[in-house]
Amino acid sequence: MIKLKDKLIYETLKLVESQGEDGLLCRNKQSDAEFMRPVNEFATASGRNYTSIKSTLDIIHKNWGYLQRESIKDTGLDAGKASKIFIYRLCEAGRSFIEKYEKTLVQNADK
Repeated sequence: MIKLKDKLIYETLKLVESQGEDGLLCRNKQSDAEFMRPVNEFATASGRNYTSIKSTLDIIHKNWGYLQRESIKDTGLDAGKASKIFIYRLCEAGRSFIEKYEKTLVQNADK
C-alpha cells in the first residue's frame, strides 16, 4: 500500500497535483505520449530516474480505486469530488512529512 512517508511518493504526488484534475485521474483517456511528457519533464527537472517515477505512478494508479473508495467513505461525497479531495490530502500529508524531514536534516547538520 502507498506510504506517504516516502520522498519518492511525495515528489510523484507533486507531479500529480501539478497536472490538475485532468492529469493522472484521466490517464486511461490519454495517449502514452501525452501521459509520459510531464513525467519526462519532471524527471529531468528533478534529476530523477524516469523509470522510478513511472513505477510510482503505476502503484498510485493501480491503487486508485481503493484510495477513491476510502475517500468516499471518509467524505460521503461523489467519486469525482472525493478523488480531488484525496489527491489534496495525499499531497498535504506528503508536504508535511517532507518539511519535518528537511528540518531534521538541517538540525542534524548543525550538530
